Amino acid sequence: MNIENRAILFKSWEHSLKEVIPVHSLDLDYSMINRDNAWRHFSEITLMQFTGLYGANNERIFEHEIGFDSFHETFGVVVFNEGKFVYKEGNVCHDLVEVCDDIEIVGNIFENSDLLQEE
Repeated sequence: MNIENRAILFKSWEHSLKEVIPVHSLDLDYSMINRDNAWRHFSEITLMQFTGLYGANNERIFEHEIGFDSFHETFGVVVFNEGKFVYKEGNVCHDLVEVCDDIEIVGNIFENSDLLQEE
């Protein structure tokens, strides 16, 4: 498991552009994010917080991302639940820190929700 001192990083889903955009800074007083000097209000985006963990391919894992567990051959989603990040496969939640090494990030819930559909 590769874990770093909990860097506070975000990216966000831009509702109108329908794409993931980088977040360069947050202004909590005005509920806004900054991307290349273009400000977006929280109502225009969904924040995706870095979990501090890395997946099977050493990629950073963010909230709302979809992973593939090759051992169980299932897809799941990273969510923040009851004070911690978990990996949710169907109705089962695993502590993300325990399974992150087995998870390959393959998308996010906004662009790839079809991967989570029951077969």
